[in-house]
Amino acid sequence: MLNLHIKSAQNFIKLHFLIVSFYIVTFIFFLYLFGQSQYTFPVFIALVCNNIIYYIVKEMNSKKGILVMFVFYNILFLTDILLVWNFLPLEYAWFINLIIILFFNFNIRYAVTYLIALAFVLPLTPYASEYFVQYFGFNSINVFTTQKSVYIWNVVQLFTIFLFMLLVYHFKKELNQIYKKNSELKKSDTQKMQNTEKHFVEAEIDYDQDHRKNNRKLQTKNKTEFVKSDNFVILFKDIVQYIEKEKPYKDPNFSLNDLAEHFQTNINYISKSININQNGENFKNLVNYYRIEYVKQEIDNGLKNRKLKDLYTAAGFEYQATFNRVFKEFEGVTPSEYIKSVRGITDAQNN
Repeated sequence: MLNLHIKSAQNFIKLHFLIVSFYIVTFIFFLYLFGQSQYTFPVFIALVCNNIIYYIVKEMNSKKGILVMFVFYNILFLTDILLVWNFLPLEYAWFINLIIILFFNFNIRYAVTYLIALAFVLPLTPYASEYFVQYFGFNSINVFTTQKSVYIWNVVQLFTIFLFMLLVYHFKKELNQIYKKNSELKKSDTQKMQNTEKHFVEAEIDYDQDHRKNNRKLQTKNKTEFVKSDNFVILFKDIVQYIEKEKPYKDPNFSLNDLAEHFQTNINYISKSININQNGENFKNLVNYYRIEYVKQEIDNGLKNRKLKDLYTAAGFEYQATFNRVFKEFEGVTPSEYIKSVRGITDAQNN
């Protein structure tokens, strides 16, 4: 579920860059159409920068990526406004899009702060435009020579802004669905835990009644009592309690023999107890499950200054290759992808 959030944010960034690329390419075509090809080079540079920024941003954490994208588009749109503010006032609508990006990806405080900053900056556009045009040698009057050209470009702008609004709506809807599914999964996990606890409580009642009588027998050679499935459930409960409390899995050399020796029984009974209660899983899978859960818990609590190597060695893995393979088998993603996912969700929840 964490990965769905990251994937959704990455899709939002990708589609937003595609929309802006469409807008810039259309503008280049527009310049050729109305005989203003001398202005295509700086616009082409903007297109190149747009693609470079995208390839930089897509490798980042989703929150940082959106922030870099936001800064780049402020520079791009401010430059655009300085050239055409007096002919195409609709260009100011792009800043509304940036406000929406802040609101949906950060919080309303950021959006309001940005809106206040725009209220101070945008009124200075006419004064800054005159200096900008003279300094760089552009003549904004020549870009839009007829009322027809202004009309056509306004239609293009409205269409592009409409595409962006659809993108934002879809992204917000997708996020709401992800959060809803995440909430449902948490409720489902809670219910499963409650059912498991109930099962162990019921087993513990029988266990407490017979434990004193059977304790000495369980520690001797008379192991035939474990043939009954109920006794395998009880043994497995003891195994789980021992592993969760003592954390023997943190020793990379922890083996089935060690576990059997602790319970003073043989490895066949231990293996069968795990196999029956874990749907065919074996000792190795059980130990790896607790090792991965330990690492995940440490990641969820924040790595701080700890390295990933410190975590997997503390969990009982000797080699990173083994850890990476086992982690992906259990979680479906690599440790690095899981860490990025956790950081992305944590940032979203904090804001």
